[in-house]
Amino acid sequence: GAFARAKAYAISQNGNAAEADLQAALAHTPDPRIRTSILLTMGSNRELLLHDDEGALRAYRRNFQSKTNIGGADEFHSVQKAAELLMRQGKFNEALATLNVVDFEKVTGFWRSVMLLSRGDTLAEAGMKMKALADYNAVLADKNTRAALRKRAEERISRLNQSPEK
Repeated sequence: GAFARAKAYAISQNGNAAEADLQAALAHTPDPRIRTSILLTMGSNRELLLHDDEGALRAYRRNFQSKTNIGGADEFHSVQKAAELLMRQGKFNEALATLNVVDFEKVTGFWRSVMLLSRGDTLAEAGMKMKALADYNAVLADKNTRAALRKRAEERISRLNQSPEK
C-alpha cells in the first residue's frame, strides 16, 4: 500500500508525495518491524529529498531512543544515519552519544564492525585520532570481519596516520 508507493515516490525524487504516504503508512501499520523500516525511509526522505535535517533526526531517533536493545538492521542504520547527520553539522559529542546507544560489548559480527567504523569516523572528524585508531584497529582485530570492512578500516588507519594531529 502506502509504504510501497512512498518508496516509489522517493525513488522518483518526489519527496513531498513520499512523505505523505510514509505518514499514512506509519499511522496504519501495527507491525513494529515494518514501522522501523518506515521510519528509516522517512528519515532518508526528509534528509535527502526534503532537506529537513531536524525532521530526519526525529524519524531516525524514533527507531532507537526509547529502546533498551538495538539489534535490527534498520535500527543500526537509523543510529548510523543520525550520527552521520549530526557529524556533518559539527555536533560531534551528540553524534558520539548517538552511536553509543549501541552496546559495543554485546554487538557482534557485521554490525559491530560497521558501527565501530562509524564511531571511528566520528572520532576522527572530532580530532580524536587515537580513539578513532582504536576503533579501526578493533575492526581489524576481529577475525570474523568481512574483507570489505577490513579494507575500509585499513584505508582509514592509513589516512589518519598520514594526517597531522588535529
